[in-house]
Amino acid sequence: MDFQFKVAQLKKNLTLLKRAFSTTPSLPILAGIFFHAKNGRLTVRATDLYFGVNFSFKAEVKEEGVVVVKGQQLIEVINSIDKSSEIHFYKKSDASEVTIVSNE
Repeated sequence: MDFQFKVAQLKKNLTLLKRAFSTTPSLPILAGIFFHAKNGRLTVRATDLYFGVNFSFKAEVKEEGVVVVKGQQLIEVINSIDKSSEIHFYKKSDASEVTIVSNE
């Protein structure tokens, strides 16, 4: 999986996204933010089973794939990056971790 996008595209939905995942989940997956990169679009989803957020935007998708990232940690990273920057997510097919790189 390999994709990148402008941070501003994610930041404009950050307030809703923060409310959608649980910080004290009954199931670990509910603390995450789901990314699905396919056909030049990135779909972002989060839910706490009572409230859910789902949006998508254009992204540079080099390799399609899906990943769930810990929500609170990702929000902290996104907030620390300037909105005019780009962010690059990639994960090797045999790896369990995701690497996030900013051009800032």
